[in-house]
Amino acid sequence: MKPPARLMTGPAVLADGARSRLEAAAVERHPRGLLAVDRLAFRVELGLLVFIVVTLPWEFTKLWFPTPLLEVSRLGTLAALGILTVHALNGTLRVPRTRLLLAIGAVVGLHVVSFALTRTTNGLRDTAAIAVYACLAIFVAHVVADRRRVLTVVTALGMAALIVALIVVAQEVGNFYLWQAEGNAILGRRNATFGDPNVASRFLAIALVACLALLAAPSTPRHLRIGTLIVAAVVAIADVLTLSRVGWVLAALVVAVWVPLARSRRWLGTGLAVVVVSFSVYLAAAPSTLQRAQAATADAIARTGIGEPGEEVEPPAVTPPDLRHPPPGCRFSPRCGFAMPVCSEVVPPEVRYDDGVRVACHLFPPGVDGAVRVSTEPPP
Repeated sequence: MKPPARLMTGPAVLADGARSRLEAAAVERHPRGLLAVDRLAFRVELGLLVFIVVTLPWEFTKLWFPTPLLEVSRLGTLAALGILTVHALNGTLRVPRTRLLLAIGAVVGLHVVSFALTRTTNGLRDTAAIAVYACLAIFVAHVVADRRRVLTVVTALGMAALIVALIVVAQEVGNFYLWQAEGNAILGRRNATFGDPNVASRFLAIALVACLALLAAPSTPRHLRIGTLIVAAVVAIADVLTLSRVGWVLAALVVAVWVPLARSRRWLGTGLAVVVVSFSVYLAAAPSTLQRAQAATADAIARTGIGEPGEEVEPPAVTPPDLRHPPPGCRFSPRCGFAMPVCSEVVPPEVRYDDGVRVACHLFPPGVDGAVRVSTEPPP
């Protein structure tokens, strides 16, 4: 593989002819030993980016570190930021396209303004995290500078999604959790390597974008396209098992966006059909999956008597509990419109959110949407 030119300040992605001329100029400017160093440095950078992409879903690795702010992929991100800084200081950084820089600046600016207006508890930390990921985006643009490297990174994303999807399927078969079982196990939701099944579903939706892009690209090899179809099928099934209805809608939007291009790209049309059929067939073959996803909402509607707009409803008839002999499980379960069977058996853990709100309810388990467990004792 040819080493990249050391001084490149144009767009991150160049035409093959332009890149060849730049690389030829680099060969004339640099001694052979220096070119070997450049070639090794490029391979290290590409390998680091692949490592970050593959380990990005490994949120459970937070358990390996003394602070939840660290996980395996973030260690790779810190290394990438160090390399990015060296390139910036040496003047060898490939500056991304202007549109990409504007998009990155808009995202960071939006979070800065949001923090300035809301002053949330963890707003400064969240804004700093967005800035770090913005720098990571620049590192990606620096490394991914031609179609071959794009294909490498997208393939790595597909492999990461396949690992997550296979873990989700294994969880459904073996009924186990890598972490954050509380709440998820009660509702039967599968989270794979993530804490929140909703985040797992969103990652799978992003993976579908990568799969469809590989199928749509004319330069994708045939064997890679066949593998991509298999990955897309497994990812679609795994998305069902997360029971994330928001994630399902996101996946549907991804499919809808690619439909217009399917007319002129046969492999893309096949991929869309595989995704839709896999999702629909599994959902139809396991109706309990859809029932579990709708259980909380359906039970709430049945208990609270919510009907059509304008319809008169009566509140459910409940009897105040005997304070001398309180009910088992959650004290509010006999008079709660959202109560599930587990509520009358297990006392829900108390959790705290970033804004300071504290809740003790099985519908708000630890590890989901930033909830942190604050007590192991039953609430008073």
